[in-house]
Amino acid sequence: MKIIKKISAFLLVLIAVIFVVSLFFDRKIETNKSIFINAPAATVFTQLNELKNWPNWMPWHRKDPNTKYTYEIPSSGLNASYRWESENKEVGKGTVKISEVVADKHLVTEVNFMENGVSYGIFDLVPEPSGTKVTWTFKSDMGYNPLGRLFGSYIKSMIAQDYEAGLKNLKSFVETSSATTPADTVSIQ
Repeated sequence: MKIIKKISAFLLVLIAVIFVVSLFFDRKIETNKSIFINAPAATVFTQLNELKNWPNWMPWHRKDPNTKYTYEIPSSGLNASYRWESENKEVGKGTVKISEVVADKHLVTEVNFMENGVSYGIFDLVPEPSGTKVTWTFKSDMGYNPLGRLFGSYIKSMIAQDYEAGLKNLKSFVETSSATTPADTVSIQ
């Protein structure tokens, strides 16, 4: 019995230490990446605003080819959304909804990772003389979840890598195709 009490006491102390240490980590995570795309803001915005265009450049769409995507109507503009489901734990399931739109300038997506909470993806487009600067920002609030706070910097690093890859894919797609209309989409069932 003494061993069980010692193990229980050790576990309680460990949990308390994790909780106290987590209080020193930021509860809010934010990271962003930018890229210059040699195309007008309207052309780039078409790829962002039409969710059915996302498979053209979104790195998460490439992680599991068996992921099931269900697009709601509308699939573009304010309140457009889709759901995804995957057996792959790295992909999981969730929803994306466009929650704010300023044509050719700004778009906010609300990404619900179900048990992992809600995060925001923010796209800002700044026209420049020979193209468009695109900045993609990730924001999430880990709240008081001690493990979420502890892993926040890891999550931030992982998201930053994915955002950088996504922006490179977006640049490549827009600059090498006639990506000007929603008809130029890839359909995923």
